[in-house]
Amino acid sequence: AYERFIDSTVLSHNFIFYPSMFNLEPAGGSHLISNPNAELAIYSDWADICLPYYRGFTPPYRLSVVNTVITTLNGYTTIQTDDGWTVTFDSWLYSGNEYTFTLNIYSSTGGAQLQMSSNFYPTTTYWGSISAVR
Repeated sequence: AYERFIDSTVLSHNFIFYPSMFNLEPAGGSHLISNPNAELAIYSDWADICLPYYRGFTPPYRLSVVNTVITTLNGYTTIQTDDGWTVTFDSWLYSGNEYTFTLNIYSSTGGAQLQMSSNFYPTTTYWGSISAVR
């Protein structure tokens, strides 16, 4: 029953990813997220994002927060996998740099892994869980 709930939540395009940990790829240290406002909320055709993020072209990278509404989810796709779902989309956010969001969702646990990548900044990976929008 829980797997069916997660599957229908993902297919509704109305869910929230709550990250609990993140790190800089490929070998950055892991950091706990204690901010209760950190999330990626997906709605029918838009998203609300508030996530810590590493910026910079070379080390030392700077920690900042992406906090914006994404009004256009370019190339939004939902693909079923053996473990659950992969949701991807692109956005320019508020810069001249395109960001790719890849969210792997595990139906049996509700756990998820998000990767936010761009051409100019290192990939940041987040671990957490998803929940239906209430």
